[in-house]
Amino acid sequence: MNTGQIGRAWTHRLVYEDIVLNNFKKVLILEDNIVVNNAGCSLLSNMIEQLPDNWELWYLDYHNNLRRDLGSFFVQTFMYLRLIFGNRKLTQKTIDNFYARKFSDNLFQCGYHDLTTAYALTNSAAKKLIELQTPVTFCSDNLLAYASTNLLVNGYVSVPKVFLKETFLLDKKIKENYLEE
Repeated sequence: MNTGQIGRAWTHRLVYEDIVLNNFKKVLILEDNIVVNNAGCSLLSNMIEQLPDNWELWYLDYHNNLRRDLGSFFVQTFMYLRLIFGNRKLTQKTIDNFYARKFSDNLFQCGYHDLTTAYALTNSAAKKLIELQTPVTFCSDNLLAYASTNLLVNGYVSVPKVFLKETFLLDKKIKENYLEE
């Protein structure tokens, strides 16, 4: 990790420690570079009703790996082949859960998603993330993705997103794909 990634990872870990220390039950974590997505915000109360009682992580913004298609099939197949031939960077469980799975009208079970710009977390998830991040070895994005794909936390993503990363809206190369997710 570079120094910026270490700083972000450490900051998120400090938030998790604060959640546990103060015994907060549920916390919304928002970074300073987000904007409200009106389409998602209008469905927020529906999404909250659709969350199961045992949720621990809820992405309100994310990037990548929401929809399964022919391209994602080939990516996942290639990851399985790499695993078979000795590349142990990803586990079988991570590959199995790499892409999100539909849960309800506005929620998918987590896949391996990028971004920690807007998410909600429970106390139990904060404890698990502290344990995984002792010592600090994961980028903050990768920590959540690892925990959710390995089913260490019960995670969900909002469809549509409730928040959007502001800089992604300015980058025309990824704007269309990001908004579609």
